[in-house]
Amino acid sequence: MQLPEGARLFPWLAAAGRDPAVFAGPGRFDLHRPNASQHLAFGRGLHYCLGANLGKLEAEIAIARLGRRYPAWN
Repeated sequence: MQLPEGARLFPWLAAAGRDPAVFAGPGRFDLHRPNASQHLAFGRGLHYCLGANLGKLEAEIAIARLGRRYPAWN
């Protein structure tokens, strides 16, 4: 697909890591997915997100707190 010159592109990151050709069970939340590093949620190379480490830390804290608050989810 080609985009016309001047077209705006809005990537939808809610779909990052959900490609069934790359990830087995793309709709399943799996913290231990063996190829998790292949997702594009934080970009790649030169365009890697500067806030990625903060985002990862926030997610780690949130998941730990949810686990303590709702132990049946573990």
